[in-house]
Amino acid sequence: MQLETERLLLRYLRPGDLEDFFAFRSDLEVCRYQGYDPITREQAVEYVEFLPGKEFGTAGEWAQIGVEEK
Repeated sequence: MQLETERLLLRYLRPGDLEDFFAFRSDLEVCRYQGYDPITREQAVEYVEFLPGKEFGTAGEWAQIGVEEK
């Protein structure tokens, strides 16, 4: 999954995004306002590895995406 605009690239997370993904998904203050529990590093790795085969836009499912400035 990848969407591009003139200035941005929206894409599934990649292995290089793991540290940032894990940092915000395990931050108690972020989780408090997002309505989910903190994740472990193992869960973060599993999710990032799972994404390449996931179909984007499936009703009832959510996805974390990377927003990259071109």
